[in-house]
Amino acid sequence: MKNDVFRILTDSPAINSAAALLLTLFGLLYGPNDITRAGMTLVVLLIVLDWITGISAAKKDCIDTSSYGIDGLFRTVVLLLLPAIAHFMDLFFYTQGLVSYFMIAALARHLLKSVIANTYRAGWAQWVPTGALNKLLVWVSDEIAHKEARAKQRYDEIHGGDKDGLN
Repeated sequence: MKNDVFRILTDSPAINSAAALLLTLFGLLYGPNDITRAGMTLVVLLIVLDWITGISAAKKDCIDTSSYGIDGLFRTVVLLLLPAIAHFMDLFFYTQGLVSYFMIAALARHLLKSVIANTYRAGWAQWVPTGALNKLLVWVSDEIAHKEARAKQRYDEIHGGDKDGLN
C-alpha cells in the first residue's frame, strides 16, 4: 500500500506541479539555504502546534468561535510573511541571512511560549515531566496570564457574563 500511495503521488502531474510550485515559492520567499529551510520548518511546525493547542484551550474555556479562528488565520499569514520580508531585507542590505535568522529565531521563541502556555491551559501539563514543567511555567507565566485574561474577556463577550474559575 505504501508503494501505491507513493506511485500515485509521483505519477500525478497535478501533485508534481503543485509541489514544484510550492517549493519554488518557498525558495523565493525564504531563500535557498539549509539553515533557513530548517528554521522555517520549525516555525511552520510550531504554528501547527499553536493552532492545535490554542483550539483545545479555547474549547476548554468555551470561547472557540469562527471569528476568532479567522483572526488566527490572518495572524498565521503575517507570521509566515515576516521571515519572507526579512529575507528580502537581507538581499537588499547584503546581510547574508542575519535579519532572516533573527526573525526566524524570534518567531520560534514566541510561538514556543504560546504552545507551552496553550498546552498548560488545555490541561495537558500532566504529560510534561514535573521538573521541566516548573521551569517552563516560570518562563511562560506572563503568556499564561495574558491568555487567561483574554479568554475571560472573550468568554464575557460571547456568553454575556462572568464564568467563575475560568483558567
